Amino acid sequence: MGGDSSWKLQAKAKVVKRVDTGRINSSPVTSISPIVRIQYGCNAITTINLLVSDPDNDVVRCRWSVGSEECGGICSSFPGATMNEENCTITYQANNNVGYYGVTVQVEDFPSTGGIVPYSSVPLQFLVEVYSTNQSCYSLPEFIAPTKTDRETVHITSGTTYFDKIVAISNVPNKR
Repeated sequence: MGGDSSWKLQAKAKVVKRVDTGRINSSPVTSISPIVRIQYGCNAITTINLLVSDPDNDVVRCRWSVGSEECGGICSSFPGATMNEENCTITYQANNNVGYYGVTVQVEDFPSTGGIVPYSSVPLQFLVEVYSTNQSCYSLPEFIAPTKTDRETVHITSGTTYFDKIVAISNVPNKR
């Protein structure tokens, strides 16, 4: 990704009262670390989960941002990556080049009745760093039970403190 690439983002929302809920639509919500790191040269395919939810319980889908208004000069700047639009995941095998890649995604909510026009479209932009190291490709820890599963939702009442256990094991022999 060149240092002179221009970034743009565009959000769209319908601000009329919905027939099904009687309220104005609430846009989908998403979050991700601003930089996702992937180790170069590992044969494994990395899956990046775009954590998405919708306050109205609408159907949420993701797609690559397109056009100068949605992504400026960084459209299609993550070559070799593929997106599953239904479950909002991006897969990538880091066997190309080391470096930083801009990722531009639109997160959209749709009627549960199967509509094709989104209620709203929210931009999500972040960097992927493909890095080189001498460490083994399998040196990352693995989360195990009782750790919550990926994409598991936890509802927390406002004003309360939440505690949970996170347990991981090493995939490197003789390392704890």
